[in-house]
Amino acid sequence: MQQIGQFQVTLGKVIGQGANGLIFQAEIDDGKVVALKVSEKITQHEKQILTALKGNKFDHIIEVIAFEQNNNGVYIFMELGQRFELQSQSDKRRLCLEMSKGVSELQKLRFFHRDLKPDNFVIGKDNKIKLIDFGISKTIEQITQTQMQGTYQYMAPEVMAGTDYDPSVDIWSLGILFYEVFTNELFFAKFEGSEMIQIIQNIQQIQINQKISAQNKLEQWQKELLQKILFKNWIKNYSWLNLQKEQVQKKLFKCLKKLKNQLLKNNLNQNKINNKIRLVLNSMTNLIYALVIFFHNQFQTL
Repeated sequence: MQQIGQFQVTLGKVIGQGANGLIFQAEIDDGKVVALKVSEKITQHEKQILTALKGNKFDHIIEVIAFEQNNNGVYIFMELGQRFELQSQSDKRRLCLEMSKGVSELQKLRFFHRDLKPDNFVIGKDNKIKLIDFGISKTIEQITQTQMQGTYQYMAPEVMAGTDYDPSVDIWSLGILFYEVFTNELFFAKFEGSEMIQIIQNIQQIQINQKISAQNKLEQWQKELLQKILFKNWIKNYSWLNLQKEQVQKKLFKCLKKLKNQLLKNNLNQNKINNKIRLVLNSMTNLIYALVIFFHNQFQTL
């Protein structure tokens, strides 16, 4: 038993490896069994998101109980989730819906994940699918060129190429996950390493659509969904989102008007104002929300 911050901790077995650290099963002094991530360092972005999550409960994001940082490292105490295989979930509709909700909740906090993959979803103590591991998350306001942040199989082409990208990369990763859920197959199953990187960087939209159309394990609605979200440079191609269109537009215009007025009060010039507004428009929060609404409409029994 050792003292870590406010807790007396008994370390158990290693149950996983996240970005920048190992994850242990542990018991803290109130007898509660938790997941404890131990790492040598923490990124500023991870610290921001942990601060936003700590002490709050979300339906589809893992609960962060506490985090401590000292000379020996960083310790993150979390709800203990149960890992699972995508193929083991019989209710594939609910699985996709709850994964989408986790990403939606994260983006409502103004973050995007960048490393969505099966290992980063667990079953929580309430039997809900929950999103974990925020080691390479970014704030939505950032448009980044960081290369190769994520897991190749699920990584968007923009990330792979190192070009400008934004929260839309999480939608691509969700699409790759959905394909795996629906078919029990990997989208890029035949490729590994440098060959996979080259294929993902250079794949054309027509090739993506043809692969989906030819997959006989997919129902028609699944093909249509995948062709809409497995789209290169997704943020430029979201005209299909007609869900609650008028309501979303009204809220967006109201938000932009309020933002513009605030910026004018701060004496920013027009170029800076336009840049700020562009960042808001590039936010995928409303688009992820629309994806969740899509699943609600598809799966009325949930």
